[in-house]
Amino acid sequence: MIRWRPASPGREAQLRELAELRAAVEPAAAALTASRHDPRVRDELTTHARAMDTAAREGDGQAYVTADAAFHRVLLTESGNGMFAQLAEVTEVLLEARRELLLLPVRLETTAIGLRHEFAEAVVAGRAAGAAQAAAAIVGRARAEVEQILADSREYVTEVPR
Repeated sequence: MIRWRPASPGREAQLRELAELRAAVEPAAAALTASRHDPRVRDELTTHARAMDTAAREGDGQAYVTADAAFHRVLLTESGNGMFAQLAEVTEVLLEARRELLLLPVRLETTAIGLRHEFAEAVVAGRAAGAAQAAAAIVGRARAEVEQILADSREYVTEVPR
């Protein structure tokens, strides 16, 4: 159901609901992941953040989304909470839907990658609050991007002559 709803007429509501779910869960998952402060996890997160950076610089939306989904999968699965880990697929669907529905910025954002590096550093240092804050900023930024793109597309549609 999650896979087809973003392409349905109710996509805006679906995207908002998924973003709200991420906003509620990912900071908590981040804090749990940081409490484990496993250096291997930091390396995985950093690898995915670097892949996002490369994809953004090359303008490769598919590679960007793939690396972003992998980043969030690590964040959620390494929390040690099986319920959070199951949400990795939901996050991946949301990210893929953003790409397919042209809800990524025209110029892929490299600033967001810095937040991912901050998150990775907080994880390895065992700073749960810092990891949660970085995760909240990541999700908040993505949510704001989608809202802006949706608003811009509504504005464009209403200006088209009939």
